[in-house]
Amino acid sequence: MRRSVAVNWTNYALFMCLLLLCNIARAEEPSPYRHHGFEIDRTIAQPATQLLNSALRSHAITAEDFHSGSKCERMMFQSEQVTSDGERVVIALPRAKVISELRASVWIRSSCQNVRLGVRVCFPYQLDPRTNEPLQMELFGESYKQIGKWQQVSCQTSEEALQSRLLRLRNQISDGIRTQDIDTRDFYVDQLTIALQLPQGISTLQLDDLEFGPIVELKMTIPEKGSGSGSQNESQLAIADDRIRRNGNPFFPIFTLYHGESLDLISQTGVNMLWVKDYEDRPLLEALAGMNIGGIASPPQPTPESAILKSAGIPSIPEWTSPIWAWMLGIKIPAEDRKYISGWAEQVRDADRQIRRPVLADVSSEEREFHRHVDFLASSRFAIHTAVSSPNHFAELRGRRDYALPGKPMFTFLQTEASEPLLNYFESRNLIPIVEPEQILHQGYEAIAAGFKGVGFWKQIPFDSTAAGLNERLDALRIFCLHCRALEPYLATGRIVDEMAVQVGRSSSAPVANSPLSSKWDRVVSANGTVSSVEGAAAEIRATVFHTERGLLILLVWHEPGSQCVPGAQAASSVRVLIRGVDAAQAWEVTPTGAGQSNLDMDRVAGGTEITLRHFDQFAAIVVPNGSAGVKQLQDVTRQNRKLAAEAFVNLANAKLKRVTEVHQELSQVGAPQLKDGDAALARAASAIEQARQELHTERVDDARILSQSAMRQLRIIQRAYWESAVKTMTSPTSTLEATSFQTLPEHWRLMSTLGRVQNLGENRVPSGDFEDESALLASGDSESGTSWTDGSNGSRWTSLRLEHGGGTTGNHLTLIVKPDSPAGQSAVVISPKVDVSEGDVVVMTGKYRIPYALAGTGHQFSIFETLTGRDGSLIVKEKSEGWQSFRMIRRAHKAGALRLRFELTGPGLVNLDQIQVHIVPGQQPATE
Repeated sequence: MRRSVAVNWTNYALFMCLLLLCNIARAEEPSPYRHHGFEIDRTIAQPATQLLNSALRSHAITAEDFHSGSKCERMMFQSEQVTSDGERVVIALPRAKVISELRASVWIRSSCQNVRLGVRVCFPYQLDPRTNEPLQMELFGESYKQIGKWQQVSCQTSEEALQSRLLRLRNQISDGIRTQDIDTRDFYVDQLTIALQLPQGISTLQLDDLEFGPIVELKMTIPEKGSGSGSQNESQLAIADDRIRRNGNPFFPIFTLYHGESLDLISQTGVNMLWVKDYEDRPLLEALAGMNIGGIASPPQPTPESAILKSAGIPSIPEWTSPIWAWMLGIKIPAEDRKYISGWAEQVRDADRQIRRPVLADVSSEEREFHRHVDFLASSRFAIHTAVSSPNHFAELRGRRDYALPGKPMFTFLQTEASEPLLNYFESRNLIPIVEPEQILHQGYEAIAAGFKGVGFWKQIPFDSTAAGLNERLDALRIFCLHCRALEPYLATGRIVDEMAVQVGRSSSAPVANSPLSSKWDRVVSANGTVSSVEGAAAEIRATVFHTERGLLILLVWHEPGSQCVPGAQAASSVRVLIRGVDAAQAWEVTPTGAGQSNLDMDRVAGGTEITLRHFDQFAAIVVPNGSAGVKQLQDVTRQNRKLAAEAFVNLANAKLKRVTEVHQELSQVGAPQLKDGDAALARAASAIEQARQELHTERVDDARILSQSAMRQLRIIQRAYWESAVKTMTSPTSTLEATSFQTLPEHWRLMSTLGRVQNLGENRVPSGDFEDESALLASGDSESGTSWTDGSNGSRWTSLRLEHGGGTTGNHLTLIVKPDSPAGQSAVVISPKVDVSEGDVVVMTGKYRIPYALAGTGHQFSIFETLTGRDGSLIVKEKSEGWQSFRMIRRAHKAGALRLRFELTGPGLVNLDQIQVHIVPGQQPATE
């Protein structure tokens, strides 16, 4: 009996041991699903980008705001700018073979933007030709959409998703000739990826309840990484915090377009980047690399379908394209192309993972939306030879900059030659309107003062053109580039903090009011509370203050009305600014030929430090440094390039003297009013240039620059006097396009002479322009035939056209209305019936308008233009009109065709129109005496 009991207990013990071993073995087998509830006090998510890591302010397991259980993981970020959507947070996963059922999911609560969940797929038997390491790809699934709320998002390696992503991957790693096959044996997932975009300011990302599975164990050994060392090239440019750096140093991009001219000419301009036509032009790229000039090029371009639907990618961009520093997606990109540009930019970044160069684009509107997808955005508005005055253009530039994302840099294109419509207008007469060198310089400093962190000098005519005046572009660009090179640490790291008041003339020590708290810098307030206005030069000179890593930069620029056509003297003595609240120890004027203090006076006054420029000419840069190290670097840089800058000033003055003399002589032969002091001013300019040559020969470079500037100032006085004489009776600088440039003023007087011999302009070709015959107005179905007035407002509910009676004219008038609460970009448009013209005809267009209220706001204006030349010849009005105002436009038809007048009111407001007339003086018949 005892033996039987002992045997039974032995059998029972053996059974229990076996059962225990089975349970242990089963416990050691991996579960096909993994769950992580974030209940342990150890974080598992990691920021995977440098920018995200630097923006991370806290990272912990928290018992607040969890989804389930009692805890979740929370990351808090602080960013000074909106980042790109390429930031990544990653979580390591157990390696799992890719099968169609494999799915990862996690609950997310976040205030970040564009949050998407994905996984990393690895191909152990496929080398990536871009890195010579095992190939990897990101596969994204669902997006997080419920901002501020918990939402489960997932990503699954389904057959459909994999095939779509593999198609793009094959194109990315191909050599551009044949499609690359991918070895998918034992490919696996090993990482969860959360892509996101940080907004400006504080943002959070919370994670809870991670699920992953089913996990299929890999029955292989992961190969070692390839023998290659990977890409040795990194992007030359880094963009962050509204700053651009090149290899870690402050960088201010200045570029132009390449049209096949000698690279020596390009080098002479001083630009640091060049936009080339073909990113695969290897000899050109190697030459640029040898000259330390960065390339800009358009990257491979996907079809609209593949870019928007992300159905396929562009091929991998080879490593030998490293001399290209940035990719350009295009210019004047319209708002309707935003989705395409977004997809294209994403594909470029995928194809350029070796180097990761910034993506650039120039857009016509919706700057903020485009800026979310583009690293370095441009918003360009050309104003030279138009009705847009320099003060208004500066205000528009600042407005465009403010439209974009804060904390991200922008650039803008500047004109070095007349616009294409204007060149076409004068082509049959073998004339080229010239962008004056002072206008080129002014545009550059204006862009800097508006807050742009780079400029592109637009051109379509090569630098080696022999046309009169175009050679002056080279020296103007060289002066600007050399000046920016000296100021680069300030320009690249500065942010606008203030705009100073400017005073001109001898300083008075007496305060403007009898108060111990008042100073001479206070504005006078009358007894009725009216604040005195600033007038004259003090109103036209704008002083912008930048706070930089090395101190303050004060940039003064003269914004003269009419200078978009012909600049005047723009010179003054004793120009003063006040640095409020700062007791500055020293200040330095930085010119293209040096950094010095001989032209500055400093005085401590009530409220701060007053700085006086003894002599001011067009623009000036003053630096108030943090210490002596920055001053020494300024002096060293300017010392290296001062002779080059002085040579450019002397060459520029001499070339301009020759051109102005020729036009001066031509004007005396075509009936233009003669200048009383014209010949004497030319003689003074010639004398100053000769003295400048002598000073340059003896290497007194500052004196050579000052004398050259004096000569050009004399020439500007001549040019401006001729221009003012031409436009003094005109309603707008663009009333005749011949008067928008000094170079074409002789043609203006020939045109006036032709009209002066005509006693009767003949019939009005638009009799319905009195708006009395309602049957001829806005007739349906006549927009194509052009026989009636047409509503060009595209059926917008924010705009309307109305026939109204009375209001100061006899009978009816037409009113254009844009509603006060309309969104940006709305325009009320009316288009006249067509008038057939022949090449050479002189077309005279007149009418009346009334604007009851000023059209305030960036881009808000009333414009009138004829359709043969286009918008560049617009008459533009923003100000309130005192009653009815007359307008007159005269054009010599440069081609035969149907001409129509177009009237546009852009932005909230209303405009009245009446008495529109069009007359034609035939160009092929003798004028009637």
